[in-house]
Amino acid sequence: MDKKEKQKLYYEMNKEKIKEREKRYREENKEKILQKKKEYREQNKDKLKQYREENKERLKEYRQINKEKLLQKEKEYKNKRKKNDPLYKLKYVTRTAICNSFKKNTFKKLTKTELILGCTIEEFKTYLESKFESWMNWGNYGLYNGELNYGWDIDHVIPMVKATNKGEVIELNHFTNLQPLCSKVNRDIKRGN
Repeated sequence: MDKKEKQKLYYEMNKEKIKEREKRYREENKEKILQKKKEYREQNKDKLKQYREENKERLKEYRQINKEKLLQKEKEYKNKRKKNDPLYKLKYVTRTAICNSFKKNTFKKLTKTELILGCTIEEFKTYLESKFESWMNWGNYGLYNGELNYGWDIDHVIPMVKATNKGEVIELNHFTNLQPLCSKVNRDIKRGN
């Protein structure tokens, strides 16, 4: 039996143990692995670009065939990132809320979120934190259980329903018209449910 066959046999006999060791290594060295990937992409960006150009149709076909799988993977990635990265969650939720406010009023959003908001997402995060009540934190953002002071939402001081034109939609999405508000108050009391 040659070396390659021995390695293959060893792997087959110890598959679970090897997989567990590799998983543990990846978890313990996330930053190191991400840094290596980043360096690799940076060092090989021309090769990678060339590969994408040369294989445009193949990659398109792959995405088409694996559409559901890729969408599920993207959804899982976003959910995990939103759960672990408050700034990413804030950016995602803010962009979605602003887009929805345009759609509800049958307008198209043609301007970048940060221009409509009037500040960067980082500045918006700091602004919201400056308005926090003592019980508010990023861990209870978006939570709701019907109780006061359990979770909080981002609320429009002047409600979006007051907007009658595109200019007003933009104006009401400015950061100065937004505030952190108890989810119970925002969802049940302010909306009149």
